[in-house]
Amino acid sequence: MSRTLLRRLPHLAALTGAAVLFTLPFVWLISASLRPREYVFGTGFLPVPFTLDNYVEAWSAVPLLTWLFNSVVVGIAAAAAVTISSAWVAFGFAYFRFPGRDLLFGLVLATMMLPFAVTMIPTYLIWSELRLTDTQVPLWAGNLFGSAFYIFLLRQFLLSLPREYFEAVGGGPRGQRHRHRADADPLLPRPAALRGGHRHHRPEGLTRWGRRGGDSD
Repeated sequence: MSRTLLRRLPHLAALTGAAVLFTLPFVWLISASLRPREYVFGTGFLPVPFTLDNYVEAWSAVPLLTWLFNSVVVGIAAAAAVTISSAWVAFGFAYFRFPGRDLLFGLVLATMMLPFAVTMIPTYLIWSELRLTDTQVPLWAGNLFGSAFYIFLLRQFLLSLPREYFEAVGGGPRGQRHRHRADADPLLPRPAALRGGHRHHRPEGLTRWGRRGGDSD
């Protein structure tokens, strides 16, 4: 046994003990779900006596499949909406130069300081006026306006790319309106895209917005 392994044994033992400690409640939960109701709080981790009646009763009492399907649909729609909208807005702030760009970007970041309690009632009134309060649309459609945090991360990543990379296709048949779809989109899904904002830009990037691809106005 090498000295390196001997030095790591205390850490491995501590991590193993912590893992077992945090796993025990989950193991007990599964074991209790496989027992009759009167034996739920019995001693031991083995499901004795064993039964599947709890699962049968739960699946027959409520529409679990419908709930799971709704959760998947809303989750996918919300993730797709916030990803696409945030990427487009970030590309606009990173590539295009126009008067008031930095001011608008600052206002976008300022929205992160608004607590949910402040926007909750106005948001409800908006969806109520649109007569969509009894639908799933408000659960994901709000993401169509992007997320200030994701916009900042994606913009910082796009600023780390040479501006010439996007200008190289400016005169082609795809034109300027296809630059994001053709050049930026293939780069954004990679995990490094979000990490790139932290790797290439120090914290002062919050204030020094005009870097490389997006110079200050």
